[in-house]
Amino acid sequence: MPAADLEDFLDAVAPKYAESSVRGHRLALQSFLDFCSESRILELSAFTELDFQNYEAWLRCTRLRENTIYAKMRSLKLFLVWAQRVKRTLLDARACQLPTRHAVARAVPSAKVLKRLLELPDRSTALGLRVLLVLELLYVLGLRSCECYRLNIRDLDFSRETVRILGKGHVRRNLPLSPGVLWTANRYLTEARPLLRPTLENDALLLSSWGRRLSQQMLLVIVKEYGQKIGLKLHPHLLRHCCATHLLASGMDLEMVQQFLGHAYIDTTKTYVHVSYRELEKTFFQTHPRALWKKVRA
Repeated sequence: MPAADLEDFLDAVAPKYAESSVRGHRLALQSFLDFCSESRILELSAFTELDFQNYEAWLRCTRLRENTIYAKMRSLKLFLVWAQRVKRTLLDARACQLPTRHAVARAVPSAKVLKRLLELPDRSTALGLRVLLVLELLYVLGLRSCECYRLNIRDLDFSRETVRILGKGHVRRNLPLSPGVLWTANRYLTEARPLLRPTLENDALLLSSWGRRLSQQMLLVIVKEYGQKIGLKLHPHLLRHCCATHLLASGMDLEMVQQFLGHAYIDTTKTYVHVSYRELEKTFFQTHPRALWKKVRA
């Protein structure tokens, strides 16, 4: 039964992927095990390219969403590529075609709205400076919440005006610090962080009110609370979406955005091209005289 091979695969990729990604692959591949059981495929070596196609058809019979089917098929392809590499199968899954991935248009707040958000925190208090730094790290630098959570003081290089990020799969990247983020980080470290009573051995950049590393749950609470102040339903990853969309809308090259965000695959970054086009289309119909005229005539 391929179940044993699956556990070996998950153990092999665990050091390279975030814990949540490993859980996602495990969940996605459970459907594959169910398919193998129904199809009486007892050994992974017996799985063929035709079975790969039949698995997609089997998933479609379960009335799953297209993007869910894509995610399950992609997990299976990664698993099969690994299996061939370690000689568990002769099937070359690299030739197996994945279903079309449908880009989901996410409505993101405009740069003007995000400017209002960043004006909310009280810069005269320790907690206000901490909130401002959190919002700037998530939106201006587009960090994942786990990347923000893991930041240490030593990751900031004020002389070079950069910050070192530990991303997914423990891959590191350096990002430039804007003047605004530099100002906030400097004030937070000199005026706010000491008031949060950190222990001498605690190198965490963001601290709770008790001097411990600020949890990812608290990051979510902070973003949600400040989003509500301006009537938005915000979460940390939406701020990352905003960062990507605004960078592309401003003309940054797609591959540069990929490097900036730490995406392993360019296809992930391409999702934001679709979003940016929607924003462009919306702005066009709202502002161009002839577009307005045509709309009225229709």
